Amino acid sequence: MKSKSKSTAYLLCYFLGGLGVHRFYLDKVLSGILMLITLGGLGIWWAIDVYLIASGRMRDKQGQELYSGPPDPHNPKAGFWVRLAAISVDGIIIGLIVMVVILLPAVVAMAMGILGSSETDQTMVSVAVFAVEILFGWFYFAIPLSHEHQATPGKRCFDLYVATRDGERVGLLRALWRTFCYVISAIPLYLGFIMAAFKNKRALHDVLAGTQVLYVTAAGGVQSVAIEPEAATVGAAVQQAGSDDSAEPASGRGPVMLMLLGVVLLLAAAALAVL
Repeated sequence: MKSKSKSTAYLLCYFLGGLGVHRFYLDKVLSGILMLITLGGLGIWWAIDVYLIASGRMRDKQGQELYSGPPDPHNPKAGFWVRLAAISVDGIIIGLIVMVVILLPAVVAMAMGILGSSETDQTMVSVAVFAVEILFGWFYFAIPLSHEHQATPGKRCFDLYVATRDGERVGLLRALWRTFCYVISAIPLYLGFIMAAFKNKRALHDVLAGTQVLYVTAAGGVQSVAIEPEAATVGAAVQQAGSDDSAEPASGRGPVMLMLLGVVLLLAAAALAVL
């Protein structure tokens, strides 16, 4: 009997876990009914299941491990849904870190009178938290891509990694540029992310940075896997501009200047909010 999909089980749990849908998917009908009645154990059971599935500790009713490989064993490219599962895990991790390291100390400091409790002080704290969260998220997504596993913790949960179009390791500057391009992918109603659902399975930020997301299991490990030439698309002109993978796209002035401009705009927005 074929194993259930890990990414499908995770997404069902993440979005509909309060109704126990993921447990019905895993053929655990009784526990699914209990989760439905208790609304995911008032959220506690839901949180536990999210962790169990993401960490690979959840099994189906027959005791089989959940399948984390590609739908097509001959195609190593990762599509939209598994990438959505991976980025949601990363979002949870970032949220927990920001809450524990930044938000809670700020709230405690304001309660103890170390920080003022006026509206201006609260605004400054909010802006500072937002700025730190953005910068932390930028480096959180970028730095792991240039290291051994070539993946964030979320991607590693689903056996994914990021490589260049030629299948080589992503350098730090390219990784920073790719993460910065998340903003560009998100601007048109997140359509840039949805591009990963189509044939070439490359989001807009992948096109701009010259990268691809692959399954480790299909590629036989983190190794060189070149992708096939792509047919012409609406974004062919943009892709052509960033398709030279013989060098880091961030090695030129353009991407670096755009990243610096983004940081300047972020700081300017923070200053205006304070004023």
